[in-house]
Amino acid sequence: MVTPRLSSALSKLESDDELVFLESIEDLKYEIIGSNRRRQVLHERQVPAVLLSRVVQRFPSIAVKKGVIATLTLFGRGSPDFAQALVNEGLVPFLLSQLTEEPSDYAAACVACLRMLYAAGQAPPDLLRTKPDVVLILLKIINFSVDTQHDVATILMHICQVEEDRRMLVGINAIDRILPLLFSNVVRLQLAGVNFFANLLYRCKSSCSAFHSAEYNGISAIERLFALMSPVNAYGVQLGAARCLVYLMRKGCLDSAAVKRIPTEVVPKLIRILTLSPEWQEKAMKASACSALAYCIENDPNLQCIAHWNSLCPQVLGSMMLDSSDQETVMPNLPEAELNFGASLEAIAAMIGLREDICQRVLNDIPSLGSCLLGVISSRYHETNLLLPALSCLLSLSRWVEQLRTTFFDDRIFKALYHILTTNENSEVLARVTAIMCNLVLGFSPCKDGLIEAGLIEHMSKLIDHTDPSIKLNAVWALQNCCYRADDRVKAIVLNACPPGRILCAVTELQSDSPVVLRLLYLLMDLLTNKPFVDVVMSTNGVQIMQIVIFILEGPFSVYAKEVALMVLVHIADGGASKDFLINNEDILNKIANYMQYGCLRLQMASVRCVCNLLWKEDYGFMERQVRLRDVGILKILQQLLNVTDPALFDLVKLSLQQV
Repeated sequence: MVTPRLSSALSKLESDDELVFLESIEDLKYEIIGSNRRRQVLHERQVPAVLLSRVVQRFPSIAVKKGVIATLTLFGRGSPDFAQALVNEGLVPFLLSQLTEEPSDYAAACVACLRMLYAAGQAPPDLLRTKPDVVLILLKIINFSVDTQHDVATILMHICQVEEDRRMLVGINAIDRILPLLFSNVVRLQLAGVNFFANLLYRCKSSCSAFHSAEYNGISAIERLFALMSPVNAYGVQLGAARCLVYLMRKGCLDSAAVKRIPTEVVPKLIRILTLSPEWQEKAMKASACSALAYCIENDPNLQCIAHWNSLCPQVLGSMMLDSSDQETVMPNLPEAELNFGASLEAIAAMIGLREDICQRVLNDIPSLGSCLLGVISSRYHETNLLLPALSCLLSLSRWVEQLRTTFFDDRIFKALYHILTTNENSEVLARVTAIMCNLVLGFSPCKDGLIEAGLIEHMSKLIDHTDPSIKLNAVWALQNCCYRADDRVKAIVLNACPPGRILCAVTELQSDSPVVLRLLYLLMDLLTNKPFVDVVMSTNGVQIMQIVIFILEGPFSVYAKEVALMVLVHIADGGASKDFLINNEDILNKIANYMQYGCLRLQMASVRCVCNLLWKEDYGFMERQVRLRDVGILKILQQLLNVTDPALFDLVKLSLQQV
């Protein structure tokens, strides 16, 4: 809809008279206030591009530039699409070039326009890394006015995206420049301040350490955060302060007195914000409180108890569920509802992760949880932000025997998880679903046989080569759990999918004392059980297995890795014909002898166990082995070990000598 005034303003844009051009700008501002239809008219006629070009080429005066910036700011506030149109016309570089211009109110107008673009999600998030000088200018001009303080803090909040950004902001003294906002009596400054610091402190040790020692007018910044949680402050301010304190606590940057206030003040505050009636809640407030609560309690059973025993917490989390398990149900397109749902799943996952009794009570409080999770992991949700929190929740559930026998007894759940495992390539998703699989293939899990039949072992063996260390570790761990106390049929499947030659390659490629190496050794140890099967494995793969053991025993690996390598030898020595791989290998026997005398009890125990199995007189050929061990001096070392003070080692030495 083009009004006469708008039509007149558009026609005057081509005038070479500065006063006429200024008049057209004022008319444009008046016309587009509150009207996206008129903004659309300007967009279709490329008015933003015209305004920018006229400022650059014809009217460089401050009065004109200020009017144009104000008009473009109003235009961009209409919708993210309008803001994106401004970015496409090159507005951001122009604004950045104007921040040092006089007078200060013009620079402030440029900052306000830049803040509008960031609030719309259209400005460059990597500004700090690409143009650090601009950020220094923003901090320099922050005190022009209350509006500028608010705008600069908001911009800095949006550009604080990764840990590198956080470290850079700490390095340029952003904490001291923004800290006064927390002590302001102006609510929007308090809100901008706490939101900036919440982003700055999020999972970043260096920024938390710097904030811990910050103060303003002799008052600790941390004490001010506790004060801002007072009910007299706006709910958004209370939430921001609580988030900051959670992040400080998780990074160990609160003193003992402050830590004691977390369960009595911060956790109840987050739950209180969750239970606010809708008219008091701002956009995404509930989801933010949920995420903060999840991060706060995920590693602390006591905080999990406190959260659960506040009966309002499970109730409100349950109310945020979206049950989509019925495939005939058409889900509404409600981004905020889905955001809340995902955040509630994060909080539930954190609450049930460490104690089975709490897990059972939460499931009783939220009976729809299972069907909600099934709906999320169905294929139509694989591209949404619900999948990761749903997988976190399922991971917490999979830790408990009762849930493995109930929730996961529903084959629709483990089949959906397996489908995600085999089709999704997102590293975060794979890390969580492989962790779940580690639990689903435990011996007492009803899912184990079904997953093995579906091809889980073969797929996990492929993931051993994944570049992500957590996925690689989970893949090996799942294979180990498949083998643990399994029958020879399952172990044969694992051996075929992941032969010792592959394990040797993986260990030698890593060449470090990583958890993956340790888990690969445990896998090898669990494969080598049951005398006849040990002999079968060693007859076809003995050379590679011995190479793995020697590589670990000779390499710069930890005591734990060397102990497991020796335990692999213990299992080999427990076989029949496989004993020959040790008894005929002088290098291995010398290594065993050395570790029997090593100044580490764990390694002494493992090496003596190996000798005990070799000496065992109920096994065929024991006399020849005794002679061989006497010749290399191992029996003499056993005699010397009778003087040890550790009772467990003494008993093992005594048992070994009884075989002679």
